[in-house]
Amino acid sequence: MARTIPSFPTELKNGGTVAPPITATETLHTYDIEVITPLFGGGVEAGVNDPIALIRPSSIRGHLRFWWRATRGATFSSAAEMRQREAEIWGSTEEPSKVVVRVTFDPNDHSCSNSSEPVSTTLSKGQSLPIGWFDRKEKFNQHTGKKEIKHKFYFDNDIAEYAAFPCRPIDHNELLTNITKGIVFRLCLEYPDSLRSDIEAALTAWVNFGGIGARTRRGFGALYCEKLAKVDKESFSLLNKKSSSPSVWPILFHDCYLTASKRQLATISWKSGILQFQQFRQCPVGRREGNGRSNWPEAEAIRNLVYEQWSLTNPPQNWHRLDPIFNIPPSTLEQYPVYFPRAEFGLPIIFEIRGETIPDGSGKNIKPTLQFSEKHDRLASPLMIRPIKFKDGSVSCMFLRLRTPTLPGAFLKKSTSIIRENGKNVEKDNDLKDSVSIEANQIRNPKLNSYTNSPLGSSSPGKTPRSYDGSALDAFFEYLRNG
Repeated sequence: MARTIPSFPTELKNGGTVAPPITATETLHTYDIEVITPLFGGGVEAGVNDPIALIRPSSIRGHLRFWWRATRGATFSSAAEMRQREAEIWGSTEEPSKVVVRVTFDPNDHSCSNSSEPVSTTLSKGQSLPIGWFDRKEKFNQHTGKKEIKHKFYFDNDIAEYAAFPCRPIDHNELLTNITKGIVFRLCLEYPDSLRSDIEAALTAWVNFGGIGARTRRGFGALYCEKLAKVDKESFSLLNKKSSSPSVWPILFHDCYLTASKRQLATISWKSGILQFQQFRQCPVGRREGNGRSNWPEAEAIRNLVYEQWSLTNPPQNWHRLDPIFNIPPSTLEQYPVYFPRAEFGLPIIFEIRGETIPDGSGKNIKPTLQFSEKHDRLASPLMIRPIKFKDGSVSCMFLRLRTPTLPGAFLKKSTSIIRENGKNVEKDNDLKDSVSIEANQIRNPKLNSYTNSPLGSSSPGKTPRSYDGSALDAFFEYLRNG
């Protein structure tokens, strides 16, 4: 028998925090929220579904803070003013949050019930399953006279493949990533009535524009709540608080495009929208059919940098010939044009030029990484692609662009490999001799709409370019509207 009385628990079994008694000025609000696309990640370990706390209150609190900054935070003239108000609502290291967040999957959980608000009882932790599968086939090789076993990977039918490319396994023996489908959870919020407009703005924006888990900006973990659903696009304007000056944090909206709404599964709309993004970045807009060469200038820029840094007089035999379509005037380098417009879609980007190596290097593919700066690799994408379900049950794919500061530049980091040479491990370059700082005018530049087949140029002769300023994001939204 314990000799001391155990302390009062700070966490509930369902993962929520224990709330203090509700005062006369606080109200309990409950929302039944459906996850309408597969949940990927979201647990303590990156990219892994948490088997115990599938939907974590701490994660939701982080999302609500972000969307509060994107909506109500837009009215502040400085980051200091915004952070002060944010701390007053959501808490800081000096003061606790005024908002209590709890999550439950139990319809009989009395700590998450409000008799004045009708709620459903169809809560579910959903079904966890692999993100795809390998198809094993045997094929007879006439040259060797032996049977060969081939393994081809297929994503789950509800997955938008281009959005899930980081999850694609390299080998059939690799442990497959799990996703979870069919989740419906109850969110319970307690806060003072004086904060109602702030909390509702953040919550409505999160449910309709954001998501839960990993890769939400590409549509995983998209949400729907009947109580918070919108009637149409025009009703979004209530969340769009105009800023008096340019903001240094993301706010609503720079642009928003919705496909035609239909009565269909959210995953169908999502897959269709991601396909449009893929077609812009890859074939047919971003890559030529037939020879498969890219219409984007980054690969050629990397070849030019390697060519210059290693003082090559002729391209190595295993390289593609320098592409004549990139007759772009140089940006900052004296001899070669170097541009990286796709940095606007988010960083990092790993550029692997398969089959091309440098002389006397590691023998590995050219594979540098474009990242935000020398010390920081990540820049969250300002572009969000996800299905949105309206009040009448119809679904559209939404392309939402947050208002963010213009990208000040980027950093192209060289890659190296350790190889065995003369009985010793030796570090050798894969591509660049030195990493390179990329300037702002090498990311967004009017020159980028001028060359043949440019994704930023006109869709056909005689038409205006998709982006006069040479912005990949501007060009993408023009492509959505007019092809």
